[in-house]
Amino acid sequence: MFDFRKLAAADMALHGARLVIAEFAIGFLLPAMLGSFSLLRGRSGAHLALGAYLLLVALNYLPLLALAIKIRTREQAEREVADLLNDRPALIRLSKQSLILLIPILPLIHLLL
Repeated sequence: MFDFRKLAAADMALHGARLVIAEFAIGFLLPAMLGSFSLLRGRSGAHLALGAYLLLVALNYLPLLALAIKIRTREQAEREVADLLNDRPALIRLSKQSLILLIPILPLIHLLL
């Protein structure tokens, strides 16, 4: 279904390790901070719901960040996804599947199964 490792490796192979690690770190930190702020300062149910959603989305980025740190270099990422780099439809499919990160908890549940 969804392969976090391939997504992280393909992203790193195409865009570089530093950029992708920064992207995943920001993908975790920004929603976590905004979600926390919304939960702590929010007065309405909508603020609480938004805060909870943002915190859960932030959690989706933790596995990607951990994998990107583990992969570390563009060269290692290219070795992991060498078969995908020449298969444009597969890269597009993987890119579309990354939208699953916007669905709270689903990627984490997938990792546990």
